[in-house]
Amino acid sequence: MCIGEEITREASPAKIRTGVSCGFVILCFYTVFPVSMPHRPPLTAERLAQIWDEHPEPVVLALLWEIHRMRATISRANQIRVFLSPNGSGVIPGSVWQCFECELDAEPCLTDRPTKRQQAVVDRIVGRR
Repeated sequence: MCIGEEITREASPAKIRTGVSCGFVILCFYTVFPVSMPHRPPLTAERLAQIWDEHPEPVVLALLWEIHRMRATISRANQIRVFLSPNGSGVIPGSVWQCFECELDAEPCLTDRPTKRQQAVVDRIVGRR
């Protein structure tokens, strides 16, 4: 599978993983966006606290807890990167790897089907209207 080849619902996970190395970012098993999709700058912990101060509402708190959970997973990935870096030991302790695998296994974005809105975007991108 190469750039420009359509990834469909029928694509196997192996094809989808191949798609990542060929220039696609897979947001979930069924959603594809070009790698060049722009992102906003990351929010700092200070900015997240400021958002809570400005909008202390239950929905904002739920989103901040989700961000906290994702940041913990990113911290674990960074811990693994340090172990594997040229100055690292090259060995990942089993407990660190096991925690990381459990965190990834619990990620809904790896198994969720696209929402109707996401599917509409994908259909527009691949011209399936």
